[in-house]
Amino acid sequence: MDKMRSLNVFIEKLRLEHPNRKFPNFDPNDGGSNAQIIFVLEAPGPKVLDTYLISRNNPDQTAHNMRYLLQTANIKREDTLLWNVVPWIICENGRNVTPVKQEINEEANYLIQLIKILPNVKAIVLVGKKAQMAEKHLCDIGLQQLKIFKTLHPSPKWINRHPNNKLKLLSNFHEIASYLYS
Repeated sequence: MDKMRSLNVFIEKLRLEHPNRKFPNFDPNDGGSNAQIIFVLEAPGPKVLDTYLISRNNPDQTAHNMRYLLQTANIKREDTLLWNVVPWIICENGRNVTPVKQEINEEANYLIQLIKILPNVKAIVLVGKKAQMAEKHLCDIGLQQLKIFKTLHPSPKWINRHPNNKLKLLSNFHEIASYLYS
């Protein structure tokens, strides 16, 4: 079975339901439906328009930091899937727009739908405070079999603001790898 088929169907369904929103594709270089862990960030940034993928290879600093953290912690690409709690591009004039609580509460259902089509998923990593707002929705539907991790957001603003944040992120990613591969 093609590891991207169910994910592509999922994205197409979202596009049909919301034709005025731009939903990027999953990165085919990631684990696809074979993923064991989902990293959930905030929302796709404007650089996603360059590739139209939710990818650690996008031409922005957050993607670069994410790639560095995953590689440093030895988390295999084929075990991962990247997603956003608000799954469409919410930019204005080429700049990120931070999702508000109401958007996150409304769109958390898409995360739940995604989890249900991933048969091998063992854990979810809520990356940043905005993504962490979806945790209550995950608990409400009884996903106790999944381990939920919370970590800081890897944006350059967040990492550069406090020098210890990069070390905290690295520690969290090593903990995630230890869970995944022990």
